[in-house]
Amino acid sequence: MGTLSTTNLPSDPALDGPWAAYRTWAATARYHKDAIDNLTRWSLRLAIGGAVVATLGGQIGPVVPALPWLSKALGAVGAAAIALAAYLSRQAQADDREGIWTRCRSAAESLKSAIFLCRASAPPFDGADRAARIRSQTEKVMEDMNGVEPRQPGPEGPPQLTPLTVDGYIAERVRKAVDWYRDRAAKHQHSADLCRQGTAVLMGISALLVVASAVSQLSMWAPVLGTITASITAHLKNQRYQMLIAMYVSTALRLELITCEWAATGKTDPDRAERNTMIQRCEETMASENGSWLALWSKKDSAKASSPTGEQPGQTGQ
Repeated sequence: MGTLSTTNLPSDPALDGPWAAYRTWAATARYHKDAIDNLTRWSLRLAIGGAVVATLGGQIGPVVPALPWLSKALGAVGAAAIALAAYLSRQAQADDREGIWTRCRSAAESLKSAIFLCRASAPPFDGADRAARIRSQTEKVMEDMNGVEPRQPGPEGPPQLTPLTVDGYIAERVRKAVDWYRDRAAKHQHSADLCRQGTAVLMGISALLVVASAVSQLSMWAPVLGTITASITAHLKNQRYQMLIAMYVSTALRLELITCEWAATGKTDPDRAERNTMIQRCEETMASENGSWLALWSKKDSAKASSPTGEQPGQTGQ
């Protein structure tokens, strides 16, 4: 086997511009995704908290008649929390945040793929015009992103944009991608499991409250728990956890199969045609995942657009 990467060679200056463009659109994608996630989480929390506080305010009056202001205050706080939750839900979708996020991620992934193909001297960046080709592709991406306000990435050290052997490509590109896919799948699975466990517990408690409906102070909580359960269920559906988990795990497995097949052939860098085919198969696999991911979120946007309220059917507290 060859060395992991030709680190003794200088960084390719033709890739400095494309790398800067990649980091810019990756940072922009992260900015919008973080904004969507934070607004959505707080919308869900406030909707649940508001429902609980408002119901508590309705119950505490008869229990503590000497403090009528407390019941009113809790009711007002609950109503304000629910109103704020609705506002944050609208803000999460305002200004086409999800559309901008998906466009930025798609642009960043396109540039990242081109950079690694160029570093590995794989088609279409295996000729004397490789610098012109990647410059042209970068310019096209920049043109496609006209109208999107870019966010500046944080500081970093000098990028290592040295040429890559096939082993270096597998180590720096494929293995890191596989680790990322598996890490994201694990995080989504954890979130999905928490949502399911939470709704199961709430449904059980709600059923018990229905049985105890003869006690008026308890029966008031049954519809509240029903609302909370519906909100969490809608959140789980809206995040598309299961589809993303399947997509990420499938992509990681395909990449591992490709690299294992390559290792079994015993071929190395001098086998140019075969190594180029393997590298292109890896990039096509990751591009396919990106295309499926983009289609998944675009379908979600279409569902919102077709709804008279502009929300996705079943969406609650987001």
